[in-house]
Amino acid sequence: MPAVLDRIAALVDDARDRLSGIEIDYDCPTSRLSSYGRFLVSLRARLPASLALSITALPTWMTSAELDSLALPLDEVVLQVHAVDDPRRGLFDPAQAERWTHSFARRIGRPFRVALPAYDVRVTWRRDGALAGVEGEVPRLDGAAPGTTLRAAPEAVLSFLHALQRAAPENLAGIAWFRLPTDADKRAWSPGTWRAVLADRLPPGRVSASLVPAEAADLWTVTLSNDSAVDTLVPRRIRLDPDCAMADGANGFHLVDGTPLILEGGGRLRPHDTRVIGWARCRQPRRQLDVAP
Repeated sequence: MPAVLDRIAALVDDARDRLSGIEIDYDCPTSRLSSYGRFLVSLRARLPASLALSITALPTWMTSAELDSLALPLDEVVLQVHAVDDPRRGLFDPAQAERWTHSFARRIGRPFRVALPAYDVRVTWRRDGALAGVEGEVPRLDGAAPGTTLRAAPEAVLSFLHALQRAAPENLAGIAWFRLPTDADKRAWSPGTWRAVLADRLPPGRVSASLVPAEAADLWTVTLSNDSAVDTLVPRRIRLDPDCAMADGANGFHLVDGTPLILEGGGRLRPHDTRVIGWARCRQPRRQLDVAP
């Protein structure tokens, strides 16, 4: 602990003129909150009085009697309601998040914020079913390990915000976003989608699939296009024209055995983006293809 305190104090001293506060993002086990509380008391004593100190908190901490003393030296607490449960249950559940928020408000008895997700994450599994790793902004170099992408659907987050508009706890001070989207972060919402959620003006997505002529005769490229101003989930199934005799997938799509030919995949398509998802050999096909959610 002393080494960590020294390191934080040195970083703060180097950037003191540019800081208004610091936040500790540590998913402390509930059984160790007592030790964590002592660390925060020591840290508060090492920081300038003008510098705000905040931490992220987990819903499980509400079961601990240590939560009250833990919050005493803090200027702000941010309740995390995403990526705190079994990954098999998903990344964010708006109904569960609403229950946690109201319960935390009663338990903490002081102003707090709620952290909401604006990103996706990919989790991979070991052969025995145990969690192997988590991929955020940067993919893990683990080859083709079995994995699942957990998504924070903008519609689900907006549903939670609507619930807060109807009945928010009196001591809820606001929302903190993780993480602010950029064009370079392919696992985060697009900036336009995030702004649409903030403005409560999330339009429906419009995605289409079509065949585009390739150079060789009877050869076509299968493409997906997002014609809307917000992110759109990629359809899981694209049904090819019965006139197509052969096909294969690309960029996350694969061919499903059987007739008619079907490409299967998933993911998210950014606003006004187009993605090649396969090829097909067809004589005189219908250019627009059927998509299934």
